[in-house]
Amino acid sequence: DVCLLLTTLGAQLKLMDEDQKIQSVDLVTFLTDATLPRVGAKPQIIHSVTIPFPGSNSFLDTFKIMRRHMNTHAELNAGFVFEFAADGGVGISDVRMVFGNVEHKPFVADTSVKALRGQSLTSATIESVGKVLRAEIEAHIQEPSVPEPPFLVVDKEYRVNLACNLFAKAALRARQARGAALTPEELSAVAAPERAECSGDQKFTVDATTAPIGQPLEKFQALDQACGTAQYVADEPIRPRTLFGVPVLAEKVAVVKCIDVVECMEVAGVTSFISAADLKELGAENDLKPAFPAKIFADQTAPTKHVAQFVGMVLADTLEAARRGAGLVHVEYAEDAAPVVKVADAVKLGKVEEKHGPLRVGKAGGAADVATVEGKLVSAGQKHFYLETQTTYAYPDGTGGLVVNSSCQVLDWAQTMLCKVLHMPKSKITLQNQRLGGAYGGKAALFAPVCAATAVAALRTKRPVLVQLDRTPDFRALGARAPFDASWTCSYDVSSGKISTLKQDVLQNVGFDMMGFSQASSVNCYDIPHAELHCKGVITDLPMNTWMRAPGDFEGAIIMEAVMEQVARAAQKEPWQLQEANLAPGMEKAWQALKAKANFDMARGAVKAFNESNRYRKRGIYCMGSRYKLPPAQWTEKCYLRINTDGSVILEHTGLEVGQGMDTKALQALTMELKKIAADFTMDKISIRLPKSTADSSWAGITGTYGSCTSETVVSAILDAGGKLQKELAPYTTPGKLWAQVIADAVKAGATLYQAGKTSVAKEPLSDYDLFSAGCAQVEIDVLTGETQVLSFDIIYDCGKSLNPAVDIGQIEGCVIQALGFGLLEEEQRRPDGALINCGTWEYKIPSGQDIPVRMTVELLPCEDPSAPVMGSKASGEPAMLLGGATFFAVKDAIGYARADLGLSREFRLDPPASPDRIQAACGTKMPN
Repeated sequence: DVCLLLTTLGAQLKLMDEDQKIQSVDLVTFLTDATLPRVGAKPQIIHSVTIPFPGSNSFLDTFKIMRRHMNTHAELNAGFVFEFAADGGVGISDVRMVFGNVEHKPFVADTSVKALRGQSLTSATIESVGKVLRAEIEAHIQEPSVPEPPFLVVDKEYRVNLACNLFAKAALRARQARGAALTPEELSAVAAPERAECSGDQKFTVDATTAPIGQPLEKFQALDQACGTAQYVADEPIRPRTLFGVPVLAEKVAVVKCIDVVECMEVAGVTSFISAADLKELGAENDLKPAFPAKIFADQTAPTKHVAQFVGMVLADTLEAARRGAGLVHVEYAEDAAPVVKVADAVKLGKVEEKHGPLRVGKAGGAADVATVEGKLVSAGQKHFYLETQTTYAYPDGTGGLVVNSSCQVLDWAQTMLCKVLHMPKSKITLQNQRLGGAYGGKAALFAPVCAATAVAALRTKRPVLVQLDRTPDFRALGARAPFDASWTCSYDVSSGKISTLKQDVLQNVGFDMMGFSQASSVNCYDIPHAELHCKGVITDLPMNTWMRAPGDFEGAIIMEAVMEQVARAAQKEPWQLQEANLAPGMEKAWQALKAKANFDMARGAVKAFNESNRYRKRGIYCMGSRYKLPPAQWTEKCYLRINTDGSVILEHTGLEVGQGMDTKALQALTMELKKIAADFTMDKISIRLPKSTADSSWAGITGTYGSCTSETVVSAILDAGGKLQKELAPYTTPGKLWAQVIADAVKAGATLYQAGKTSVAKEPLSDYDLFSAGCAQVEIDVLTGETQVLSFDIIYDCGKSLNPAVDIGQIEGCVIQALGFGLLEEEQRRPDGALINCGTWEYKIPSGQDIPVRMTVELLPCEDPSAPVMGSKASGEPAMLLGGATFFAVKDAIGYARADLGLSREFRLDPPASPDRIQAACGTKMPN
């Protein structure tokens, strides 16, 4: 960016050698001229940069078009300097045009400069020079035949269009600066609205009778997390003699022939290398089944499952030494076959499995006037992108056992896996965890290879071992939300828009195993008389994809909404009209509440008026509903209460804090229960036992922390224990009696001050419940660049009687933003061999603070639902993901307006993410026109 700007300004670098001789060169020469003194000649430093002072008749304009609005490299950047004649008109005496990401250096468009120099900067000149520029860029633009990680290649046609469009923008702005009048169309091309400060509001009701349950209390760990003092696995105090592990990843899908570690072992600090062969010597198993359908390390009996599977692990006294050593391990492979990466290739080979059979709704029926559409939608997956990568710290406990601190979502599952791998009883292996730095489903199964490899290394070396994957190997070696390839046939009544039949086929790229499969097909919140939905897993030579926030439900809702949007366009109706013609029973309340909150009718009119007066900027608006069914009866959680003689309380429960505020809700629930014993009891008397450990309580049969139901079922267990404690202390309780006195009397009488609570299927099963919500997104796109700004997002959410509105709203907003990332930014891009190209933060972009909605509102719908079993509350961790899809469809709505200006159909295919290149291409607008 700086290099392009300096080149645009005509800057000169002054290079000084050790004899203080100064050589002056321009930036492009400095970057490309091989005759300049380099290493081996006299050393040089950049002594200074000289920038010519611009004249009073100069106009400078620069652009940086990014996939994300901040902390991102340019898809293409450009700089323009127009030197005008001194007569005050638009005659060009000189000009500079410089583009980035055309060649490997700043590209100076000399031919276009010559075409413009001496001309008057009229609209006709801009058009004619634009044609010259297009030909010049097309002749020079470069791209590699095969992208190399971690660098993506921006679409060639997009870069060409962008260069021409940016020239037109800059030239029109230069005309405007010289006082020339622009047409309304030209004014919309030069507009550059500044992003307003973020705002929003949160609306909910509070039931004071259950306080502090239902109160919007801040997460009690929030300050520690914000200032960095909250401890995660890798923050645990490092024990003496700790080794650091770095895995070596396979570079091919092939049988490992041999592993050469000679150079690796010469690195100072490297102590050992562990592979499948070492597990045999240790008497440990390499197979991780059933916890994970693969081996800890690839061995010589079968081809690797995918590129980046663990081949072995380097152990060293320092992390840096382990990293250097891992880079010096040389793996030789037997002859490799072509890996199967694409869904279409796997289907041809018959690698398809329908795990659950088709979902069928109703029976086929007739309709008066039926039309049919066929459609398709393809996604490229989504990374979990938890802030804490997969991490395990394992150490011998001094009794022949192991303590394993793992960033996993299922302690009991991890313990069972390690017992099988190491042939040790559960009494010898303790799993523990203080908190997780995010998970979203990515630590429910994908933790297994890191956890097992670390435990094996600690057992073999008899030393503590810490393994925390860097972001790149975490991305490369582990799966994500599965990409899907969906197609459908849908019939509908032409006049009413009522859908009569739907047949849907979804192929899900599950990677090397079906374990992480999710049923990615549903009718969401719509009433479809007859639907037949098939979802099949396709086996490929990729890392195993797995569950991610609202697994299956989110993908199914996106696919179903694509059907609805297509039918609306085909029937020449607005999407909201078709949605309302097909809403399922139970959805109406949330839908109408959303339309009122978003002032939908007025907003829709404002969008239409804006688009009629802006040719090159367009707005879109879209509402989306969701119906989400949750089965808390499938969760089993436990809690343990211990009251000390001084009245302080220790709470232990089997849920894991993943950032969802579970511990805060647990504290609120227990405080409510203990206030029933003594009204003066306060929350600060409770301490939550950390870390959560399988050594401290019975974790047998416990459900993992996932699926959104853990918080409410932990609260249910606390209510169970609290009720027992109230009965135990009833003889010592009287109205107005202080907590300290109650406990003193109970201690004196020898009462039991310890209670356990449980929620499970066996004890009063919790009922399933539906959760109906709705969201409305408004966006604005730049037709010429494809950039998007999310103007607003309004949410109506059915949280029942929220246990903590502040925590729940945080989860709801997080869901919507993560879904926004899926819809606008995120995708996996792979080489033909399956290697992930965008394997780090340089190319894989999640939403930033400049990508979130400018205005975001959330209202928790007042709702008394007797089916919500835990104090009338409903979950918040996943269902709102479905609403976030509205952003993607709002962008598609905006593109439709741009296409209509060109006479193109508003019925068109757009696959997520709606990235700038896809938006610009779909709009169909090129400059010069």
